[in-house]
Amino acid sequence: MKKLLIFIGIILAVVILTLAGGTLYLLYGDLSRFKPQLENAISDVTGREFRIAGTFDPEVLPVLSLVVEDFSLANADWSETAIQAQVGHLTAKVDPWALWSNTIRIEELQLRDVELLIETGPEQQSNLDFPRVAGTTTTDDPTAPPGTPFTIDLASAGVSKLRVVLRSHAAADTVIALDSLQASTDSAGNLKIAAAAAIDNHRIETKGLVGPLAALLEADAFTVDLAGSVAPETMPQLPYSVASRIAVADTMVHLDELAATIGSSDISGKVTIDNSAAMSLSGELRSRLIDLTEFATGDETPEPVATPPADPPADRILSDAPLDYSPLRKGRIDLTASIGELRTGEQDFTALELDVSLAEGKLSLDNRFAVSGGGSGKGTVQLNSATDPAELTVDMNISSLPIIQLAGSDAPAENVPAADLQVAITASGASPRALAASSNGKVHFDLGAGRLENRLLETVSGDLVARLFDALNPFAKKEPYSKLQCAYFDLQLTDGVGKLQNLVVQSKKLQILGEGTVDLNTEKLSITFNTKPRAGIGISADMFVTPFVRLAGTLAKPTVGLNKSGAALTTGGAIATGGLSILAQNVADRLTAEVDRCKDRNAPPPQQQQ
Repeated sequence: MKKLLIFIGIILAVVILTLAGGTLYLLYGDLSRFKPQLENAISDVTGREFRIAGTFDPEVLPVLSLVVEDFSLANADWSETAIQAQVGHLTAKVDPWALWSNTIRIEELQLRDVELLIETGPEQQSNLDFPRVAGTTTTDDPTAPPGTPFTIDLASAGVSKLRVVLRSHAAADTVIALDSLQASTDSAGNLKIAAAAAIDNHRIETKGLVGPLAALLEADAFTVDLAGSVAPETMPQLPYSVASRIAVADTMVHLDELAATIGSSDISGKVTIDNSAAMSLSGELRSRLIDLTEFATGDETPEPVATPPADPPADRILSDAPLDYSPLRKGRIDLTASIGELRTGEQDFTALELDVSLAEGKLSLDNRFAVSGGGSGKGTVQLNSATDPAELTVDMNISSLPIIQLAGSDAPAENVPAADLQVAITASGASPRALAASSNGKVHFDLGAGRLENRLLETVSGDLVARLFDALNPFAKKEPYSKLQCAYFDLQLTDGVGKLQNLVVQSKKLQILGEGTVDLNTEKLSITFNTKPRAGIGISADMFVTPFVRLAGTLAKPTVGLNKSGAALTTGGAIATGGLSILAQNVADRLTAEVDRCKDRNAPPPQQQQ
């Protein structure tokens, strides 16, 4: 018995001395010598080289802690950039005693000077896909009992000077620069955050709650409640807020009780996105106000930016490249949106309604709107990609829409012309060119009385229409405004050939008539205009040098010039008779131009000289 007690005493002494020695080693031993083993382990797991060039200082007692400086992870071998991630400093401290109560208490977690590259390669490969260690396998036993859940308690976490580059071979880099991020958990387990960052020089500051943290880590339902400010580059700073309950399940993300604001604009509702093999989007969105004027730069005349010389224009605008209808055949959409008021700065819309549906390859867009001060519109666009070839239908009806862009923003309401537009077109085809060449239907446009600010025509319509207007209207360069009485035309489309007829532009001084064709099969243009003076306009030779103007060429390379027969009759006759032919032509034109085509829109046009 005495020997047994001595033996037990020896065993206890060895155990005590071992524990004491181990504790002393953990307290005072040099654990940094395990750095090579850690580098090799992480390199094996990721399949990429992991290296620690600076400090490596782990401690076990009295708290689990780790300080690492200047470590990096190599990028995928297909990338031209060698390093994917580089960190200047990491500090982590965990309370080991809290593990006994199934709690992972992170006393401190700090990262700074972080560079991270997230890259997609030319074959859509991602550098976030890490090769596995050769020969390793994972087994998931569905019958195994669930592990004991751990509660995460985050006392303090922070990130500073983090730079993330999102790179794709098909687009320019997107740079996210995080100045600072502070996070901790509250008593309910929610993650409290405060951050300041910039995305491609667009500043954003935010703070609020996300959580519970446990649900966030387990991809369970969690809530988001954030507020802050955004300052897009060259734009004013705006306050924002966003709150929603988010549920994630497999490939599905559901946003419920969504409520977001930015400036005075708002949006609310619910959205469900299913990113499975068949992409699905459904939801209901509402807005009291969308104010686009708050996003204006405030600089209406920016300095011109030097641009490289443009490539020569192509022979055709409409491509014959096949359109990819496969996403329409695979996806599903059931989305409704309503906006009480939409402010654009020039035109304010009310009661906007949009319905988008997609099922079995059939896409349908229905919209309705009204305009502050009068005017309304509705339209439907349907694309059936289930047929071969795909079929397109466009129906649109706009009534009394004020065109403020033509009159100028300072124009009184009574001087703003209002437009009517009716469109009814069908087409079918596998490419833009085929759709255009098969188009059938009609377009009617009617613009009422008002003023046209001549300098705005080029801004709104482009150089071609501006040159055409200058050629047709001899007063365009001499007067700031044109006092329009009416303008209208009809376009009849038959198998891609558009016949322009009944084109009239009338002011107090001039009447412009036009007709011609637009062939979408060949993209050729042939439209002739005849400018006639009206009562009260004196005879002036320079007015009638170009009474006949022709728009010719193609859609890709249009030209504005004289109609040959009209130029010869007018210019040659004026020179030969000393201006008497101008007088005769003027009298004849006035006789035909006296018909008020704004009151009598069905009056037959006079025979035009070609």
